[in-house]
Amino acid sequence: MFHFSSGITLGDHNITNDGPDCDRKSCADIPVDVGFEKVIFHEDYIPSQKGRFNDIALIRLDRSVGFSDYIRPICLPTEAGVRASNNVGLETIAAGWGVTENDDYSDVLRKVSLTVVDQRKCAQLYRTKFRLRNSQLCAGGQPGKDTCLGDSGGPLMRQVGNTFYLYGIISFGPEKCGTTGIAGVYTNVVQYVDWIRRKVE
Repeated sequence: MFHFSSGITLGDHNITNDGPDCDRKSCADIPVDVGFEKVIFHEDYIPSQKGRFNDIALIRLDRSVGFSDYIRPICLPTEAGVRASNNVGLETIAAGWGVTENDDYSDVLRKVSLTVVDQRKCAQLYRTKFRLRNSQLCAGGQPGKDTCLGDSGGPLMRQVGNTFYLYGIISFGPEKCGTTGIAGVYTNVVQYVDWIRRKVE
C-alpha cells in the first residue's frame, strides 16, 4: 500500500459526494477515498540519494474526482511569461498537512507564503551534503515559515490573476523546519514539463 502525504491534481475529474463537512475549522467536502491504477516514478530518481534529484512522480487514479470549491486542477507553467527561468523574489504558496509548529501533523490543509531565493546562495547552504541542480529550486528561509515533514509531494504554487501555476513540488528542507536563513528545496516543475507531457499522453 502506498501512502502519499500530499498531491497535485493535473487532470479531469468528476466524482460527486453527498455534501460538505462543516464540523472542522473550515467547511470542506466529505473526504473521497480514491485508489490508483499506476504510479510513474521518474526514471532517474534514486530514493537513497541525498539530493533527492528527480523527486517527481505521477499517479493515475482509478476513477475520477469531482471538482469543487476545495478540489481544483492546477496549471503547468507552460506559458513563456510564466515559465521564466529567473524566479528569484517570486512570491509562492505551499500547501500540505505536514508537521506544524506544535510538532504534530495538521488535520486541516494549511498553506504558507514563501519567497523563491537565489539558487547559488541556497546551494551554498547545502554544499557539504550535495550539489543542487537546475531541476531544483529553493524557497523560504524566513523564521517559522516553511514546509515540513509530511508535506512532501505537495505543491509550491504561483498565483497569476485567478490562475494557479505549479512551480515546485515539496521535496525536503533543513533538519529543523522554519530555520532562519535556510530555504527548503523543491523540484523545479518548469524543468519537467516535457517529461510530464510525455507520460500523460
